[in-house]
Amino acid sequence: MTLWKLTRKINLALPEELLARVDAAAAEKYMSRSEYIRYVLNNEVLKQPANTLNNNAPPDPKWLAIDDS
Repeated sequence: MTLWKLTRKINLALPEELLARVDAAAAEKYMSRSEYIRYVLNNEVLKQPANTLNNNAPPDPKWLAIDDS
């Protein structure tokens, strides 16, 4: 399997101050900005439990308490 066939591009509008902090953090890890953003997003997403384990489970009660009025 080749990963380049599975990639999609996104455009993000970020403030210059945030980009400066991202660039500094990326430099500390010897990564490019894009590599660092992929690294951080991947780590954050993988921390969340998979939602495909039990499709018949009731919804999370926290979700029901959201006031969307």
